[in-house]
Amino acid sequence: MAKVLKEYVFGIGPRYPWDEWLDGQAWQLTQGSDFKCSVSTFRQTAAAHARQKGGRVRTHVKEKTRVVIQFYREANR
Repeated sequence: MAKVLKEYVFGIGPRYPWDEWLDGQAWQLTQGSDFKCSVSTFRQTAAAHARQKGGRVRTHVKEKTRVVIQFYREANR
C-alpha cells in the first residue's frame, strides 16, 4: 500500500567525478569500471557536463570500451 513520506532525498549525488575528469587533463576511462552506461551515452553526458562548466570536451573511443576525454575552453569565448 502506498504511503506518504515526511521527507526523502532523491539521488545520491553525482554518479561520476566530473569535476576531476573535466580538469583539463586527458583521461582514459573504461566502460564497466569507470562508467556503466554505453560509450555513446557516456560521450553525450561528458559533453553536457562540459557545457555546464562553460567549455567543451574532446572524446576519442579506443577499443570500443575505452574513452579518452579532455575538457577545454574555446579561446574565443
